[in-house]
Amino acid sequence: SGVVEILAACIRHSRKLLIHLQAVDRVVPLTVFPVEHLVHIPMPMAQFLALPLGDLSVLHVEPAMLRPPGDRVRAMVGETQHYSPLAPLLWELALRGSRGELLPEIAGQAAYRISPGLNLRILELSGSMATAVARLKRETTNLRAMAQWPGFDSERAIRLLNGLYLQGGLMVSRTHPAAANEGWSSSRH
Repeated sequence: SGVVEILAACIRHSRKLLIHLQAVDRVVPLTVFPVEHLVHIPMPMAQFLALPLGDLSVLHVEPAMLRPPGDRVRAMVGETQHYSPLAPLLWELALRGSRGELLPEIAGQAAYRISPGLNLRILELSGSMATAVARLKRETTNLRAMAQWPGFDSERAIRLLNGLYLQGGLMVSRTHPAAANEGWSSSRH
């Protein structure tokens, strides 16, 4: 499995994981705390995100030994500067990682919409991505229709949907008219 699939499972099951990633010429240990919405990585997050994320490969996955900040077992808590919010990492991996197809949890005949109240401010959206997010807050649509939005194609729409799913903000309907008829583009409710 790729890193995006593993992160999706980690979040879905609320399990703390240590993922050993091969990143160019080094192994990077990534510890994920889904309940606390944190990630620990022993390098500046900006430096990690500057790596070619599409080339990351998963070497090994195991339960996390490290603990989140504030844990009562202080000896098991890493250095504070190595903890970062999980959301931006998930977003960047969805948009720039190796996965170019929908995660299995959201694939198939489906219509998509953003959950009310989802806070995406931390992601600093702009351009066609911000426009698409605003549109998904107002209307339910399917992948085929999204792929035809300005600035989008099928892969970009897939990456956006995966990113929104990883943020916990994607509503997936298998019964909405947009899901049943791939030619039907969207609905305003």
